[in-house]
Amino acid sequence: MRRAAAGSAAGVLVALIATASALADSSAAEGRFYFQRASEAYARGRYAAALDAFLLAHEATPNPRTLFNVARSAERAGETVLAYSSFEVLAGDEGLDAAQRADAIERRDALGTELAVLRVVTDPPGATLFLDRRDRGVSGVSPVRLPLRAAGTVRVIAEHPGHRRAEREVAVAIGAVAEVQLTLEPRVGALALAVEPAQARVELRPVEGGPTVFAREGSIPVGVYRAVATAPEYREARAEVRVREGETTELRLTLAPLPRPTGRLLVNGPAGTEVRVDGRVVGTAPVGLSVAVGTHVVQLGSSGREHAVEVREETRAYVDLREAAPTTSSR
Repeated sequence: MRRAAAGSAAGVLVALIATASALADSSAAEGRFYFQRASEAYARGRYAAALDAFLLAHEATPNPRTLFNVARSAERAGETVLAYSSFEVLAGDEGLDAAQRADAIERRDALGTELAVLRVVTDPPGATLFLDRRDRGVSGVSPVRLPLRAAGTVRVIAEHPGHRRAEREVAVAIGAVAEVQLTLEPRVGALALAVEPAQARVELRPVEGGPTVFAREGSIPVGVYRAVATAPEYREARAEVRVREGETTELRLTLAPLPRPTGRLLVNGPAGTEVRVDGRVVGTAPVGLSVAVGTHVVQLGSSGREHAVEVREETRAYVDLREAAPTTSSR
């Protein structure tokens, strides 16, 4: 039955791989089809048709070569904003060599003389940008240069997870680059932390991605975190915690100690005599027991002389207390 289940799972995996491969092949074939049509249209001077086909080719198989052709076709078709935006993407593509990026920057800046360009930088970077209203859709992700067809005043809206929205009005002019810098203030909550043992280190790892935060009493950026507590000789402890703006969230984590390595301690003495190990009665002589690795104090009765015995991992330590001078050995 188990073999049949394993065979079935393997079959499903093979089918999934085959399906993914077929989809990839299909996308590549579709990309080649539209690229060929676009190239033919471009060669005939039908730049609008070439642009439509290059866009479809890029959607099927995105790559810098196709995007460059999108930009050139848009430029020839009079779609200056699309051409500028495409060259802007290529200018920031670190996968291109220096010459290709320089060419993209040169072509972008040449188009910028016909447009009003708005350069937006945010702290933190990676903010989603909207112009004038959110319902008009996303305009880009910072840092970026945004091309505009007309001069005037534009409201820039920036949003970033875990931060308050920032916005500002900026005047733009044809043939000029207007710059705006926006700082998005983090939204924070408070954390009340209780952890055992006290020396454990607690990391808060954002569920939606982002830098790890070391837990502490006080302000923490809002969001959902996976809390991971670690300490030497203790098992890791985990929990999920949601920090809300303006609220105090309690986080309690208790780490279980790891089992300590052990060895065997064998104690001989006058038959029936009480034996104590580290002050605790463990039986009467002769006696054998498992103890944690390390040095232990052995004595006969409550008033007998104390003798230190070292116990090593997975070995036997033997002590004979029948004589005035005890003998010990490990084996």
